[in-house]
Amino acid sequence: MKLKSDTYRLLWEAHAWAGAVASVLLVGMFLLGVAALFRHELMPWQEPRLRAPVAADETQALATLQSWLDARVGKDAPAHLDVDLPAPYSPWLRLEWKDKAGERNSVWLHPATGEQAPERSDLGYFLFLIHFLYPLPGGC
Repeated sequence: MKLKSDTYRLLWEAHAWAGAVASVLLVGMFLLGVAALFRHELMPWQEPRLRAPVAADETQALATLQSWLDARVGKDAPAHLDVDLPAPYSPWLRLEWKDKAGERNSVWLHPATGEQAPERSDLGYFLFLIHFLYPLPGGC
């Protein structure tokens, strides 16, 4: 069966547009995947105070974490808590949790003193989420 020239042209253009849209989406996801891969290394660079090295060992960091948790028991204790212990690329203690309303919260704690540093931006985390299409309807 031979297609009419108008039908063939229409299908060819639809094919070209579908390929262009798919390629832009894939390239975007690949580039965001690079940001997602290095998100832990990028997060401290969003807050200048977090770049300075901290002289604290794991025992001090865990004691700071325990005191932070003790202050919240019974009041607004998180149901789910993610902890990033200090590392060479991120010398502060990072806590991320969801409250009872489902809101995502995070805080950086100095591992020795317990001082809190607010996050300036969630760009690193947002790029991580958009890589997996979480913020979009029907995302993973």
